[in-house]
Amino acid sequence: MTCACTAVTRTILLAAAALLPLACNGDDVSDTDGATTGSTTVATSSTTSSTSGSATTDDSSSSGSESAGESTTTGSDTATTTMGTTTMEEETTTTTTTTTTTGGLDPIDQAIIEGFDRPESAVYSSEDQHWYVSNIVGSGDQKDGNGFISRLNHDGSIETLQWVTGLNGPKGLGIANGRLFSADIDTVRIIDLDSGDLAMSVPINGAVFLNDVAVDGEGTVYVSDSGTNTIHMLKPGQAPEVFTQSNSFNRINGITFAGERMFAVSVGTQNDGTVFEVVNGAPVPHSSLLGRLDGVVARANDLLITDLNGMMYSVPLEGGDPTLVTNFVEEHGFMGSADLGIAPELKAIAVPDLQSSKVGFFPIE
Repeated sequence: MTCACTAVTRTILLAAAALLPLACNGDDVSDTDGATTGSTTVATSSTTSSTSGSATTDDSSSSGSESAGESTTTGSDTATTTMGTTTMEEETTTTTTTTTTTGGLDPIDQAIIEGFDRPESAVYSSEDQHWYVSNIVGSGDQKDGNGFISRLNHDGSIETLQWVTGLNGPKGLGIANGRLFSADIDTVRIIDLDSGDLAMSVPINGAVFLNDVAVDGEGTVYVSDSGTNTIHMLKPGQAPEVFTQSNSFNRINGITFAGERMFAVSVGTQNDGTVFEVVNGAPVPHSSLLGRLDGVVARANDLLITDLNGMMYSVPLEGGDPTLVTNFVEEHGFMGSADLGIAPELKAIAVPDLQSSKVGFFPIE
């Protein structure tokens, strides 16, 4: 995959509204950290959810809190969450090289959009045809209240840079039933896509470093915790629970679903992170790929996996050796590649470069 584009700034755990009310291990589910929003009222429904496997391993919990390529200084300040609508209006220039047909939408150009602040994750919403990007801003594990989420048009151009503000260290994102779910250190933030209001904050008991979000076909939300090698699960109307925990995950990072099958990648400690299929709650090695693995998305026949060192690989869904797809460092001037997002209907991916605060948008086959 090739592209050479430049653009200067232009300014995700509950799958249905049935999430309210929801108890969190004895704690009330509420807007924590003094969060204030324009509206916190959410309609409820009777959605029922199921999961693919529920076994939990007996491995003891790891106490590490270092994130994938992020600072590990832990803060304890309480932040106030506010929903912002500030936009940044700056002159924008874009160079395009290739376009791909997107049905009813305009063609999407290969482009690199700058102006973010340590972007970690990208996700596309087919519900409103927008991309969403989490910005850590400071340290990924400090409750400093300066993290935010950006809202982008389908072509990657920035609609609102600081669309949701006052978060701490927002990372992985997921979307279900009109809501955006964001992994924010030890809390899952649930944001209404229409208004940008914070609908709920769900604290996760024992969480250390929540990192990625995935939603299964039934609407159940899963969140990985790199600090404890745990995948947490949230079903509508129920308290969060541990789906699985195993030190074999070796600092679990990205998670995704391919149909009913769950896959996970890990960042590891010495470029020894790898790929797993989670079978009945247990991590089963899936590929020979090793590295500082961060993001993973599924396509019809393979997984696309980003390595923090700046590479993207393809791994067959049925397992096997990886194929290098793109070296973002050599081909696009990236310093690394974090948690990618995919838009199948656009035939495009978005790849955040956390270190140099930009996001690349690339057509894919």
